[in-house]
Amino acid sequence: MIDEVEEPLLQGPVGLSLNVDRFYSKERPDRGIVATKPGNVFVEGHLYSSVEVDGSKNPALELHYSKVESLTDPIIEKMVLSARSRRVPSLSPTELEIWNHFFFYQQKRVPDFFGEIEDIKNFPARIEEVLASLESEIGRPIPAHLRQQVTDEDAVERIKKDAIVGSLFDPATMVMEVLQARGLVIAVPRREAKSFVLGSNPMARMGTRNGSSLGNPEVELWLPIARDVAITPYGRPGEVQIIVLEDFQVRKVNQGIFSRSTMLASGSRDLIESLRAPR
Repeated sequence: MIDEVEEPLLQGPVGLSLNVDRFYSKERPDRGIVATKPGNVFVEGHLYSSVEVDGSKNPALELHYSKVESLTDPIIEKMVLSARSRRVPSLSPTELEIWNHFFFYQQKRVPDFFGEIEDIKNFPARIEEVLASLESEIGRPIPAHLRQQVTDEDAVERIKKDAIVGSLFDPATMVMEVLQARGLVIAVPRREAKSFVLGSNPMARMGTRNGSSLGNPEVELWLPIARDVAITPYGRPGEVQIIVLEDFQVRKVNQGIFSRSTMLASGSRDLIESLRAPR
């Protein structure tokens, strides 16, 4: 199993509309590959709602994402239709900017992304470290009733959720600068029989032999936007290209998504099976 692909796909050898109805969870391998409705894939209620002290949900970020997705939907449709006819879509600077924001959010907004961050995985321990530092600074223990307000289970979950939601509101300046400094490559499989998968961590990271940061010009982040269309930031700023991927390149993208995801979905049972139990 690979965690990242060291060779870049392009520099090596030659809203999302994926129509998925087959689902596999690494956390529930006993269930195997199951049929599901496309709208049920990766559903998690109030995932991006912060939690107020009284327990109520604040949906500000979910509403923000909904607005971004609404703006991006016609751009994705234009990209998909153009790619299928092997035509380069005409994208305005505004459309490219909207796409870059959408691309950034797609990378960070998924649960699996935060599952890879040590501070999130060990959040209770991080709270204890902060409290210990504060006690050292003030020179006395924090009263038990105040400590309980931030260390009981509900409080920890609320603080963690709010920290995650807060970090997602504004794109990181450095990442956005990198995206704006690149063009777009829109790729389709050469053979219609080949398709891309959807993962709970939806991007495949390629070209990591000299570092995995997107600031490394060799690194490619591939995001499928349809069963037969995937996109990566690449090339000169504002430049949009259409390319055709060979079978082994499509396979690399799918392996990259599968390796980083806890859940996988596709319209093809055979494709999921080939990734779940490679020969």
